[in-house]
Amino acid sequence: MKVFKKVVMLLVISGGLFAQSETQRKFLVKADRVTMGGIEEYIYTYGRVTGLEEAAVFPMMPGRVVSILKSEGDTVKKGEVIALLDREIPGVKTEYLQITAPIDGIITLINGKVGQMALQSQPFAYIVSEKQAIEVGLSSGDLKRVQVGATAYAVKDDKVVSGKVIARSQGIDPMSFTGKARIALNENVLQYGSVVKVKIVVKRKLQVLIVPETALVEKGGKTVVYVIQNNTVREVPVEVGIVSEGRAEVKGDLKPGDLVVTLGAEGLYDGAPVEIGGK
Repeated sequence: MKVFKKVVMLLVISGGLFAQSETQRKFLVKADRVTMGGIEEYIYTYGRVTGLEEAAVFPMMPGRVVSILKSEGDTVKKGEVIALLDREIPGVKTEYLQITAPIDGIITLINGKVGQMALQSQPFAYIVSEKQAIEVGLSSGDLKRVQVGATAYAVKDDKVVSGKVIARSQGIDPMSFTGKARIALNENVLQYGSVVKVKIVVKRKLQVLIVPETALVEKGGKTVVYVIQNNTVREVPVEVGIVSEGRAEVKGDLKPGDLVVTLGAEGLYDGAPVEIGGK
């Protein structure tokens, strides 16, 4: 009987120690600050870089190419001569026919060689304006969200160029169920003809509370964040707004500068002790 009592007492004592160690266990977490600022929601797509203006250059009359005065990549002014043609009318001496640039811009393609015939039905050259633009395709759903005047960004490698939507389709192609939008860029630094990633702003909020997206925790049908105070956490329900590129707009009992858990929230509860292992 005494042996049984001793065993029970040992179990009770050891159980108490185990419970105590559990309640004192600290969760190792990472954390970041709540900020106040702006956030944007985007539609993502791809588009081809071209000129804001484009022109195919045709000869006024057919003729044999006798001289090409410009090369691909050359900058030309409207009216500048690109090539000379000989009309080759038997028994008649005529002046050479000039092929001229219809717009200011850059020659992207010359579709002819000396000695070849240039025809009215075939473009001899293509010219794009130095001012760059991008044309993008959009699904019917995305097209409805894009407004003329919206800010957009073209992203290529380490370059990010801002611009503005200047035109959009008023309807969709019944075959592909897509439409188009045209974006004028603020800088002319991308390669003509290249395909770039495009972000179009469809919603923007200013002066809102922002947390890292990784701070959001779904719990019991609601979204919460864990605010660290005096090495313990306070569970704060939040209403989530725009979520974009790793950041989230939130409304709740938070303020700029609050430290929220961004990694290691599994198993956390209101009042749980924590230790920050990195920021």
